[in-house]
Amino acid sequence: MSQFSFTKPKPRIAPWLAALVVLAVFGYALQQSWQKQSDIPAFVLPAADLPAGKGIYQERFVLGKAQNFVHSPTVTQLPGGDLLAAWFEGSREGAADVQIMHSRFLASENRWTAPTSLMTRQTTAEGVGRHIRKLGNPVLVSSPTGKVFLFYVSVSYGGWGGSAINWVASSDSATTWSQPKRLITTPFLNVSTLVRNPAVLHDNGVIGLPVYHEFLGKFPEYLLISNEGVVLDKIRMNDGDESLQPSVSPIDTSRALAVLRYSGNGPPKAMGQMTQDRGASWSKPVPMPISNPNSSLGSIATGLTQWPLLVAANDTEDGRYRLRMYLTDADMKTWKLIHAADASPNEDGKPYDLRQDPNYMKNLVGKVSKAIDEESIQVVTNRVCKGGNACELQYEYPTLIRSSDGLFHLLYAWNDMLIKHVTFDQAWIQQHAARP
Repeated sequence: MSQFSFTKPKPRIAPWLAALVVLAVFGYALQQSWQKQSDIPAFVLPAADLPAGKGIYQERFVLGKAQNFVHSPTVTQLPGGDLLAAWFEGSREGAADVQIMHSRFLASENRWTAPTSLMTRQTTAEGVGRHIRKLGNPVLVSSPTGKVFLFYVSVSYGGWGGSAINWVASSDSATTWSQPKRLITTPFLNVSTLVRNPAVLHDNGVIGLPVYHEFLGKFPEYLLISNEGVVLDKIRMNDGDESLQPSVSPIDTSRALAVLRYSGNGPPKAMGQMTQDRGASWSKPVPMPISNPNSSLGSIATGLTQWPLLVAANDTEDGRYRLRMYLTDADMKTWKLIHAADASPNEDGKPYDLRQDPNYMKNLVGKVSKAIDEESIQVVTNRVCKGGNACELQYEYPTLIRSSDGLFHLLYAWNDMLIKHVTFDQAWIQQHAARP
C-alpha cells in the first residue's frame, strides 16, 4: 500500500484578508481563462529508446574563475544539442550587483563558454516597468516548439517573501531574448511566488512550472503555462506551511513524484508528494527516509522500473557539507544510496584543518579541472578556509536534467564560488544500483 493519501489542499487565509481576496479573485477571473483540471495534458517523457551508455561519470566546472558569490544553477538542452546553464551571481545573495549569468556547453567541443550576463536589475526594471531591488533563482526550460524560456525571481521591496516571477524567451537557440515580462501568478498584488527547480513538459506545448510561496505560509504550487507565457492554471500542491522548492519528476504520462525542502521545526527530513492525474491533485506531503537540513533538493526520472527516481540531496541534519545521490521506488518508500557527488573529508561536517594537508583545496579543485588558475584556487581557499585553516565546505542547490543523447546532467553550487557539472549515464546508475 502506498504511503501517500490524496486530499485537495484547502486555502489558508487570515480572516481579515477574506474580503480583499474575494474581490481580487473575481477581478482576476475576468482576465484569465483557467484551464479545467480534467483537461490537463499528459506529461511528456524522454524517448524510450535513449541509449543506456557504457557507465560514464565525468566532472567539470562551468566557470573558469572563482571571484563572486554564485548560487542556484539551472540547465536545459538547446534545440541544437548544446546545454545552456544559468545562475545568479554577485558580491553576495541579495546584493544590488547580482545578475543572472549564463554559459553554453558546446557539445561538439565538450566545453563551457565564458559566462556572460543575461539579465540585470536594470534590464528587468525596464522590461516590467517597476523598481527592482534584487534578483534571484533562475529556471531555464526548452519548449517542444523550440522556444527557450528563462523564469527568474525579482524583488521590488522587502525580502524574498515579496518576490515575483519574470520571464524572457528566445526563439533562436538562446542567441537573442525578448523583453522581460512578469508572470501573473497571484490575484492579489502578484507577489510571493518563487521558482527554483526545473519545469515539466506536458503535451500541446504546455509547461508545468513548480513554484512556491514564502509569504503567509510556505507551500508549493504547480503552474500550467502556455507557450506564450500565460498562466493557464494554478494548483496548490499542499495546504501546509513548512515545505517549499518542489522538484517534480514525471515517471509516466500521468504520474509524477515530487521531493520538497522542509522548512519546519520538526525532524529535518526531506518531504515527498505524488500526483496520479498529471498534476491536477497531489497527495499530502510525508517525511522521507533521508535527512534534509532546510536545503534544496534535485530529482529526475531514471527510466528504470525498480528505481524510477534519482534524488540529489544534502542528506545531513545540519549543514550542506555533503551532497549524495539516492534511488527510490515509485512509492518513495525504499531508498538506496548510490554515490556521494561531494563531501567534506570529516564525516561529521566539522571544518577540515588545512594544516593536515596544505594542498587540500588545490588538489580538490585540480581533480575536477586543471584549467582553474592559481589565483582562483587562492580565492577559494581564502573564502572556504576561515582563519586560513578551518575549511567549511558547502555543496548545494542541485539540479538534474536528461539530454536527448541519454546523458544525465547534475549541476550544483560548489562552495558558492563555482558551478560544478557532473555527467553520467543510465548504465552508471544501474551499476551503482546493483551494488550491495
